[in-house]
Amino acid sequence: LLGICFLAILTVLASLGDRLWFVRRFDERVRVGDDVANQYALGPGRTAWFGTDALGADLFAKCLYGARTTLVVGIIATVIGVLLGGLLGLLAGYRRGTTDRIVGIVTDALLSLPAIVLAIVMIVKLDTVKEAQTWLGWLDRRWQLTLTLGILAIPALARIVRARTLALREAEYVL
Repeated sequence: LLGICFLAILTVLASLGDRLWFVRRFDERVRVGDDVANQYALGPGRTAWFGTDALGADLFAKCLYGARTTLVVGIIATVIGVLLGGLLGLLAGYRRGTTDRIVGIVTDALLSLPAIVLAIVMIVKLDTVKEAQTWLGWLDRRWQLTLTLGILAIPALARIVRARTLALREAEYVL
């Protein structure tokens, strides 16, 4: 229960961080008296909850803005993995035959490679595709990472959904 409350508070703070009165803007510097706190890094305190860095920026604000990006990447990657993995697993388990074999080969191939190697290769390839195609200007590093993590989640979820579909396909209430 404590973990759920912490994650809920973190999600609200990350989502609404720039609209809350006690959170500084990302580029705003902490002031101590009339000086900007860039001559020395402040420790945690009333002025800056997590302290400041060497440039005088509030670390609490930086953490919230970083959490926002992490939440967006994590949620969208999970949605991509669940939707595509679930759809592939459902098709493979229901249709069986050639579809099952093709999906099985693709998922086994993706699961046989180390995830970090596959992620590096995919991000490098997405960079080259982005340079060649002008309409992919929106595909910055954050979206490349999101798509890569989503694609890496597909095979495991496809195998789970396929196994469950095969079990339910032969259930009596389905027949």
